[in-house]
Amino acid sequence: MPTGQEIKVGKLSSEFKLFSFLSDTKSVVDTDKSKGWISLDRTYFVTGKSELTESSKEQVANIAAILKAYPTAKIKLGGYTDNSGSIDLNNKISRDRASFVKTQLEAVGVPEGAIEKAEGYGPLHPICKANDTKECQAQNRRVDIRVTMK
Repeated sequence: MPTGQEIKVGKLSSEFKLFSFLSDTKSVVDTDKSKGWISLDRTYFVTGKSELTESSKEQVANIAAILKAYPTAKIKLGGYTDNSGSIDLNNKISRDRASFVKTQLEAVGVPEGAIEKAEGYGPLHPICKANDTKECQAQNRRVDIRVTMK
């Protein structure tokens, strides 16, 4: 990274995707707000809560390090749930999840202004459309990130 810090992640990881986008001078932020989302692939939540699983904290720290290395970058966070439970509860939980990740990023040094929004979308836009197994539902309980400014 430009700061000299090294993060060891796989080439398919969310961190690599975010870093690649921010570091590639040819990449531009798409004006279509439905495009450019990166699912945080190792940031998971306890069912029915906005609480991160213990294994998720490393990825949040990595995302923070990348954002701090690119201080002009701004992002938006989108929280999601699986399709179990009521839509009202899922919408609240998804908002809480996005807000929780925002708080965690800021707690490790990401400037408050770098995160433009943290919104919840409930069960919309599932990664695993079947949503019929515990593994599939776990994939849908997530937070996505979208770069809004480089």
